[in-house]
Amino acid sequence: LAAMGRVWYLECQARARMRDADGLLASIRKVCAEGEKHGHYWRERYGAQGGYGVEKYCEYPANLIRVVQRFLLGVEHRLDGALVLAPTVPEAFWQAGFGQTLSWRGRTLSSRMQKDGVTGEYRGDGPQRLLLRLHPAARAKPARAEIDGRPAAAAVEGDFVTITLPAAPAGQPCRFAIVRPATP
Repeated sequence: LAAMGRVWYLECQARARMRDADGLLASIRKVCAEGEKHGHYWRERYGAQGGYGVEKYCEYPANLIRVVQRFLLGVEHRLDGALVLAPTVPEAFWQAGFGQTLSWRGRTLSSRMQKDGVTGEYRGDGPQRLLLRLHPAARAKPARAEIDGRPAAAAVEGDFVTITLPAAPAGQPCRFAIVRPATP
């Protein structure tokens, strides 16, 4: 089914929606392996006989970046200006921790997600609403939020913890953390 970049994108979207992290990662790795075999180029179509059609097809690399960002790491910029981080990653990612730095429209957000929560830094000339889908174990208990080491308001909206980060212009970044309280 994942013979073309567009169909592969739809497959990955479905896997993320079903929270099939292992299947999503396996699919990404398969596409990467196919590109690696051919000098990091992909063909337009694949069949039982191998690749055919255009020899250096540009849709796969573009979709690879989109799939990793949107579905694996769960990055979504909403029309209302909110930033969503809703990863669909295997358990090993949560155990080891993962993250990235995003830059857009004069704003920068660095985050590191782990099984017990998320930490990060924000720089920007205005406040930033952030929606985070934490690990299921961290969602099972109320979250404790901090901004610059002080308690901060965090709301729960379905699977998401929502926090609004204050403006942090060119000077010091705003540091934030959302963690699951330790159990006694």
